[in-house]
Amino acid sequence: MEIFTENKDKIDLVFADSGLPRKSGFEAFSEMQLLDPNVKGVFASGYFDPDVRTRMEMAGISDFIQKPYSPKMVVAQIRTILDRKDEAVKST
Repeated sequence: MEIFTENKDKIDLVFADSGLPRKSGFEAFSEMQLLDPNVKGVFASGYFDPDVRTRMEMAGISDFIQKPYSPKMVVAQIRTILDRKDEAVKST
């Protein structure tokens, strides 16, 4: 959160594990959304509880990666998300 707070204007996307040590990735992302409502995120997990995933989707999170994943999968997912963002900017 400290890094995001200090650099939110330079960060286009956050990649987080759903199970972080101090708080869940969803809790951290929710705090980031308060600072920047346009922040995008990708969440990784070995298991997404259906109720938690539904809450995440209701909060505008639509990008998930199931573990195990490869670096190639992560890069492809991030590229897709950033390209969607670029297309949205171009169409406005």
